[in-house]
Amino acid sequence: MSQLRYLEHTLGSVLNWPQDILRYLFTLPPTYHSFRRLAVFFFGNGIPCTLASEFIAESCRASEDDLDFFASSYDMRARGAPHAYEYYDMSRGQVILVRSAEYSRECVVREESVFPVKIGLGYNVFPPHVIRRIDEMRANHT
Repeated sequence: MSQLRYLEHTLGSVLNWPQDILRYLFTLPPTYHSFRRLAVFFFGNGIPCTLASEFIAESCRASEDDLDFFASSYDMRARGAPHAYEYYDMSRGQVILVRSAEYSRECVVREESVFPVKIGLGYNVFPPHVIRRIDEMRANHT
């Protein structure tokens, strides 16, 4: 059963997710950097770790080691050392800056950077197999 339907209900259509997140999920090989970015994105947007892990396992076919790293990266409060993370807040439509050691629901809206966040699949950016994969995941919701 795909978790995409629930995620789209909570975060909005995948067509409105940041392109870097979509690349990490559907086109690029998994790396520690990509799993950390995915963890911050899902954590910041209030998605439970287990749900995010299930979706990541399905979308980028992550290994058990990858998912363990993702889970350990997920709760930024557990890191202890101050470090700033940015993520795209889907409800605000803005990049948010959070600090792990003092994270609460108080966030700093990040001013628009030199590189604006690109949103959506963009049929000229993502290969057709990604669109088909997402359609299959949407159909597999029961």
